Amino acid sequence: MTHAIKIENITKYYRPRNVVDHVSFHVNHGEIFGLLGKNGAGKSTIINMITGISFPTSGNVFIYGKSNSSMEAKKRMGVMPDYDTFYSSLTALDHLVYFSKLNKKKISKHQMIKTLERVGLGKDIRKKVKSFSFGMKKKLGIAQAIITNPDLIILDEPTSGLDAESVITIQHLLRELNEEGKTIFMTSHNLDEVEKLCTKVAILNNSRLMSIGTLDQLKKEYQSNIIIHIKHLPIKLADVIDIKEYLQSITKSLHWNEESLNIVIQDDSFIPMIIKTLVHANVDIMRMETIEPSLEDIFLSKGGSKTSDLVNWQEA
Repeated sequence: MTHAIKIENITKYYRPRNVVDHVSFHVNHGEIFGLLGKNGAGKSTIINMITGISFPTSGNVFIYGKSNSSMEAKKRMGVMPDYDTFYSSLTALDHLVYFSKLNKKKISKHQMIKTLERVGLGKDIRKKVKSFSFGMKKKLGIAQAIITNPDLIILDEPTSGLDAESVITIQHLLRELNEEGKTIFMTSHNLDEVEKLCTKVAILNNSRLMSIGTLDQLKKEYQSNIIIHIKHLPIKLADVIDIKEYLQSITKSLHWNEESLNIVIQDDSFIPMIIKTLVHANVDIMRMETIEPSLEDIFLSKGGSKTSDLVNWQEA
């Protein structure tokens, strides 16, 4: 398989340290890939190395099997620029015209207007950028990233600084682009956004890659305890002594009252056995929920914090 992005052991040294330290990963075509990390973790530096703005001190970057410095690779990428690179005297439409000429792409005026409408700038097509808010410049940057119909779209914090309505607009757009077959590589500080959008996530900490995988894979890697909450019709505790003894033999922790049961287990293969045991004992189950770690829990754990809603719940 040819990967949309393949990063081989890249390092970036800025005195006195490596700001990116021997990082390797790949992004498959068709993924929405999220790169997470605290400020200073190396996210923007990695994007700069992928796009060719800067070069690794060591290591290699490939775009669809080609060196990222090749013209073929550059033509397949769409990159959201820093908002400071816009020309204040040009309109939003002028920028797309100018950018398409730089890329030697024949793009119709109709297509440019449609692109500006997709990012939420339909009413601001002929406004000069000097009157744009920070959020409007972000939208123009996304329009510039997608106007050439690239296979790979690279976005650094695409929704930061946007109001809630604009965030929803951009998130819907990213899903649409992905459904159209685009690969999206993005950084974000919004963990909820990453959890909603991304099919794979990588977590950076102190310039190094700490973990990578789908959300399910990261949850399994992080989670040592599975917490189950069962709501049932009232029962007498005296009637469940035998069941309780059995459940205690397969669980780490068990708390049972007249209408609910809280269980902590380490292996989800025990869940069917627990349900069968309760049903066999004529316990009328109303609902069951499994409490899983959020991306925030995983992110905090990779950053060295032990604080977690799951741990707090368990210890309460």
